Amino acid sequence: MSKIFTYTPVTRQAVRSYTPVILNKQVNQSLAIGSFSASLEAWASASRIFALQSLTLPGTAFSIRAGQYFNYTSFFICVKWVAGGIVKRYKLWNPAGALLTYPIYAGEIIPASGAELEYWSTSASTTPTIPNFNIITDIIEAPADCCSESGTALANGICSIGAPATLDGMFYQCRS
Repeated sequence: MSKIFTYTPVTRQAVRSYTPVILNKQVNQSLAIGSFSASLEAWASASRIFALQSLTLPGTAFSIRAGQYFNYTSFFICVKWVAGGIVKRYKLWNPAGALLTYPIYAGEIIPASGAELEYWSTSASTTPTIPNFNIITDIIEAPADCCSESGTALANGICSIGAPATLDGMFYQCRS
């Protein structure tokens, strides 16, 4: 028995552009730090706590994403919680002038409730000003449905969303 192949002739056509299809991306949630300032006493040759912020994220333990760079010298933040009766405290960054011997945070799991952000002084300033900034966590925010822009990389509006009637609805197309 022999196989017979049939071919259609190749024809030349103008090049057609296409839009790449990319999987709808989830994004990481972040801890939003609001701006404030503090007026502290004269430098006491040691870092001191000047503000506390409670963290309560119901139902989910989390960690802080590695690779973030914080370039603040007038203060630094520690994350603190109690586990098994032992206080765990880690600096998120270590600026010059910070006199505190706790280790740098390295991805430890932070409990969903009972953790705090501690704002510590440095020798650089007695009036630290904390700007608005975000600390990115490992908590992934999924869109409400496959075509929702909320909580995704689509929120900046550069991408158009396909209809969800088919599997293609699970993807978005970015305009170039």
